Amino acid sequence: MLRTKLTTCLVFFGIALASCALFGADAAQPQSDGPDKAEHLSESMELPRYDQHGALLRPVDYDDWTFVGASLGLRYEVNDEHHGEGPGLFLNVFMQPEAFREYARTGYFPDKTMFVMEVYKPKAKSSIARGGYFEDELLGIEMAVKDYDRADLGWSYYNFITPQGFVDSAKPLPQAMCWDCHAENGNDDNVFTQFYPTILRARDRQRPNNSQATR
Repeated sequence: MLRTKLTTCLVFFGIALASCALFGADAAQPQSDGPDKAEHLSESMELPRYDQHGALLRPVDYDDWTFVGASLGLRYEVNDEHHGEGPGLFLNVFMQPEAFREYARTGYFPDKTMFVMEVYKPKAKSSIARGGYFEDELLGIEMAVKDYDRADLGWSYYNFITPQGFVDSAKPLPQAMCWDCHAENGNDDNVFTQFYPTILRARDRQRPNNSQATR
């Protein structure tokens, strides 16, 4: 989803324009969500918040959420170029713990599920490190939000970096920029669960014969 310094689109999470991937269903119609209204969800679950102009407010405490996976140098086209030198970008993905527990319990992402993806520049040979790579500068923050009160298709995608730096709120990206790719290539309900074993294991416990699963 980064459109300034990066050519990424949420792989919540993805990183490519033509084939962005993190968050899969049939693109022709929004997927049936089963018991996703989840009225029994904990009242403590953090919900999406918006300003008076309809822009999503970036959560400030997402680093306390459930960490569902990471990737390094993930690309979706042969000619994609990653940012800078090294192995590519680090991506870290988080979701609300209550939403994760509901998914683990039912096999469905409840309405109001939020994913946050951090994008980091890699660094090597610093301090005592003589090999390998670790995360350095934070380059971007992106989000995927499932909110049927705001979007007829459920999921919306957001980018919190501009040429001027990070911002606290963002409007949803155009459907063609991220939603279409997630719907076509995502493993489960527009989410690229194929890249996140923690989510896959939770899903498979509830839906072991999931016909949409492609790994």
